[in-house]
Amino acid sequence: MIKPPPDFRKEIAPYRVYFNWEITYKCNYSCAYCCFGGVGGVKEPLPTIYPGIDKWIKAWTNIYQRYGSSEIHFAGGEPFFYPDFMKLIQSLSEIHTMEFSTNLFWNPEEFIKIIKPGRARIGVSFHPEFVSFETFFLKSRKLKEAGFEVWVNYVAYPSAMEGMEKFKKEFEDCGILMSILPFKGKYAGKEYPEGYSAQEREHLKRLGTSVWTEKTLDFAFDKNKRNTCNKLCRMGQMYAKIRPDGQAYSCCAGGALKLGSILEDSFSLLENPFLCKETDCPCWKCMLIGKEDHWLAHWPVPPDARLK
Repeated sequence: MIKPPPDFRKEIAPYRVYFNWEITYKCNYSCAYCCFGGVGGVKEPLPTIYPGIDKWIKAWTNIYQRYGSSEIHFAGGEPFFYPDFMKLIQSLSEIHTMEFSTNLFWNPEEFIKIIKPGRARIGVSFHPEFVSFETFFLKSRKLKEAGFEVWVNYVAYPSAMEGMEKFKKEFEDCGILMSILPFKGKYAGKEYPEGYSAQEREHLKRLGTSVWTEKTLDFAFDKNKRNTCNKLCRMGQMYAKIRPDGQAYSCCAGGALKLGSILEDSFSLLENPFLCKETDCPCWKCMLIGKEDHWLAHWPVPPDARLK
């Protein structure tokens, strides 16, 4: 049963609690630009734990009882690499709505059979070094044609920038938005995104026709826009980041507040917004009060839960 929050949270943006659950940092790919251990010799940031699907379902049922139906964004690593993941999301879709960041290595047919389109949104990440465009495109289109909201994420890795324009056109010709994400890290002795040449930046901006890409690029290239110090933020009140061990934090910044573990009774969202101390916030979509017109459109929920 999908129901709104039982308290003031249904009256303030984004009107429903969001959880970003990095359920595992394991992945079946090893992308050169991955910060979660894809590159050889880099250790997994946090180990994946396996308390059993029933315990996870109990934890999210407790959240449902306290905060109403929430939006769970599954990320990683590769969330579909987690054991019994389909069973887990099928159960959670009965009380929460969902969003996925995935490399789409899995068969969409099984997903389509168990999840209703109104319950989920899917961000698929195209990694051309591991999958052909044709295979990835057909899977993405299958999900789109089944009624799911689908978009593509593509990392503008310096050696993978060729072909972006062609890929983008192919996806958008069939109604799938492609967002281009700037690379963060080192490549050929340069630190990125600062390492992009002026010509490359202009190229990215020309292709960045989506609102998300425009804001992501602006945020990456202008440090002043990343200074959120002494500004009131609702992250932690309307949002929590869950790590693989179940520990929850107010956001992904270095100074994030600890909110307890969703596997224990210690978890609780903040009752009030907090005064941010970050001078270099990593997230352009942070929930700053008074800036709702900037970030609110990024935090929608699937159709089944869009009414208050």
